[in-house]
Amino acid sequence: MLLAVPARAQQAAGEATTPEAAAVKICSGCHGMQLVTDTPRDWDAWHDTVQKMIDRGARGTPEEFDLVMDFLFQNVTPVDVNHADRGLPGVVFVPNYFRPQFQKHRGAVCGGVELLVTDREAFRSYRTGVELLAAIHRLWPDGFAWRAAPYEFVADIPAIDLLTGGPECRQAIESGAGLEDWLATWGEDERQFRAERREVLLYPEADE
Repeated sequence: MLLAVPARAQQAAGEATTPEAAAVKICSGCHGMQLVTDTPRDWDAWHDTVQKMIDRGARGTPEEFDLVMDFLFQNVTPVDVNHADRGLPGVVFVPNYFRPQFQKHRGAVCGGVELLVTDREAFRSYRTGVELLAAIHRLWPDGFAWRAAPYEFVADIPAIDLLTGGPECRQAIESGAGLEDWLATWGEDERQFRAERREVLLYPEADE
């Protein structure tokens, strides 16, 4: 999440270190906390509200304003955080805003998610990436498009098919039927791959 915090608004003394403490410290400067908790808003609206607070002279460090946004998201944002739960191990998703400094969205405030790996042994990076693609397609189907330009000097196969090893991922996402049937085929492929690579490993796998 990115907020434009001018130097005059920043202060280090007595810096709050928890979301609730930061919200109380900064928001209570001109109104009570009940005004905050009685007016739930979505993430975009809270981001705009906090930016207006900063523009009007609210004082705090960039880290404190990030904590305020954490408090607002966790406590007064009407979002069902479990709705999109796909049971992905070892990772959590945190809403985030940022301002790219180059390429087509340069200078614009963009929204996204930050991936926080909580267990590197359990985390499945490839599965997580595929699930993100499916979620983006589901949420913004009209604005979603696969790369059409040649990839790695190959023009007759879509780039996503080259990256995922075949058309199955793309077809599952495009059909809207979900990833479950395709994911169910991974087990046997993974067993075969582990067997093929075993003889070239420098060290034995942990489960052997």
